[in-house]
Amino acid sequence: MAAALEAAHRSGLVHRDVKPANVMITPRGEVKVMDFGIAAAVGASSLTATGSVIGTAAYVSPERARGDRATPSSDVYSLGVVLFEMLTGRTPFEAETPVGLALAHVQERPPSVVELAPAVPAPLAEACARALSKDPRDRPGSAAEFRAMLLRAAPTQPASPTPATAPVGDAATEVIQPDGGTAVLPAGGGPPPPIRRRRRVRPWIITGAAAALLLAAFAWILLVAPGTATTRPPASPSGPRPSASVTPPAGVPVPDVHGLSLDQARNALVTAGLKPGPVQQVAGPKDVVVGTLPPAGTTVASTTPVTLLVGGKEHGDNGKHGGKGNGD
Repeated sequence: MAAALEAAHRSGLVHRDVKPANVMITPRGEVKVMDFGIAAAVGASSLTATGSVIGTAAYVSPERARGDRATPSSDVYSLGVVLFEMLTGRTPFEAETPVGLALAHVQERPPSVVELAPAVPAPLAEACARALSKDPRDRPGSAAEFRAMLLRAAPTQPASPTPATAPVGDAATEVIQPDGGTAVLPAGGGPPPPIRRRRRVRPWIITGAAAALLLAAFAWILLVAPGTATTRPPASPSGPRPSASVTPPAGVPVPDVHGLSLDQARNALVTAGLKPGPVQQVAGPKDVVVGTLPPAGTTVASTTPVTLLVGGKEHGDNGKHGGKGNGD
C-alpha cells in the first residue's frame, strides 16, 4: 500500500481517502490501492467550494480535519490508521458522529498499539505511532520512507495471535458490515448534521487458526513488494488439479516516460506494445509528462489504455476529478 501511494505521490496525486475499503488484493497476492475518485493534485486545496472537507472521518488526518490542504503526508497518516486497525482490530478513535471523529484526530492522543495488542513487535508499533503524529513534520518523510520502516520492523515469523474478545462460534470468521462510506465533513464550527446512531462494531472478529493466517498474511505483505509475487495459490487437496496448460494472460510493463514530451511518451507506449490513453493535466512543468496511470512498472494488458499525466495545471487549482464527494 505504501509503495502504491508513493507512486501516486510521484505522479503528483494525493489520494485523500486511504482506508481498508479502498484496498484490494488480487488472487496472485498483488496489493491494489483503489478509488482515486476524490484524489487531488499535490498543492491543491482540500476544501470544496462550500468550505467542506471530503474524506472518511475515521481515517482523516488532523491537518485535513482542520481544513488545510491535502499533502502526501496526509495519506501517510491515513495509512498509519489502517495499520493501527490491522494490528489491533480497531481504529484509534471512536465517536458518535463524523465531526466527533474528526475532532478526535485533531485533539486526542491515539492509544498505544502494544497496550491493545501485546504480541505486536515494538518496532512495528513505533512505526505506526510515527505515522499517527499530529504534526506532519514528525511523520515519516514519505510513503517510501514509511514502507522502509515497516520492512525493517516486520517480524520474520508471525507473532502469536491476540486472543479474541468475542464469543467463539462454529465459524472461524464472521462477516461484519463495514463502516460508513466517504462523507462530507463540515469544516466550520456549526452543529453537526443529524445522523443515525450506529452500534459500535469491529471490522474483523477472528479466532483460532484464522487469526494466525491473517497475521502471517500481514507479515507476507510487508516483506514482499507489490507486483513481485509469482507463485500461485495451491490447489485444494479435494478439488480438481488445475490444467498445466492454463497460464495467466501475459502483460506488458508500463515504461517510465517521466520527463518526456507528450509525443515522445506516446511513442514510448506504442513501442512497448501499449495503447496511449487520455491526457490528464496535473501540477508540474508545462507540457512535460510527470507520470502515468497505471504507474511506471505496472504490468497491464496490451489493450489497457495508459493515461498520461502532463504538467500545466496551476497549483491553486482545486482539481475537479468527478469522483465521490459533492462536486469535489
